[in-house]
Amino acid sequence: MARILIIEDEAHTAEIYQEVLEPLGHEVVWAELGKVAQQEIQKTHFDCIILDAGLPDVDGFQLVEEIHAVRSDLPIIMVTGFQIAEQLIQLTQPDIFQYLRKPFELEKLVSLVDDALKQSPTS
Repeated sequence: MARILIIEDEAHTAEIYQEVLEPLGHEVVWAELGKVAQQEIQKTHFDCIILDAGLPDVDGFQLVEEIHAVRSDLPIIMVTGFQIAEQLIQLTQPDIFQYLRKPFELEKLVSLVDDALKQSPTS
């Protein structure tokens, strides 16, 4: 169906996302660090990205800009545990498709991925 890149430094969290998305027919690739994600994006075509804002090696918001410099059409769902106003993110980061604050219901993630894939011109 679609190829989704999960950029998440917590293996357990990435595994949960994978366990939810793969049965829906999606191919899921996991990158633990922002630098690894950048390499994956250079060599593989993705239809959607789920990005943790709090990566240990790179600022998530900066990574959004770097990703969109290469693939401006790629929808990015940003996930964070930080208390950040969604309206502020939308104003300052128009390249983020949607923002999701932890904790959240997995059904919400699935719904956002579905919406992002409908927007993505390549899926």
